[in-house]
Amino acid sequence: MINPEEIGKWSEVSDEDAKKVFEQRRDRSARGEREVSQMVFSQHRGSAGGTQPHHGGLSFDDLAKERNLNLSDVDLA
Repeated sequence: MINPEEIGKWSEVSDEDAKKVFEQRRDRSARGEREVSQMVFSQHRGSAGGTQPHHGGLSFDDLAKERNLNLSDVDLA
């Protein structure tokens, strides 16, 4: 059982243990914690009063492919 008292306890972590975990998870942190991408549209294609453009339910990645955009075209990192 996990309760607030257990979660709030301090633990000692050695440098060796921290380095070991970092090495195990290195691939997760290679690009940083966040990935930010953007696409620019020349005109709003949403509903008259809406703020979200309508793209037929396409995901961001599918929309980028449809527009022949590569990761380097939309990546802000």
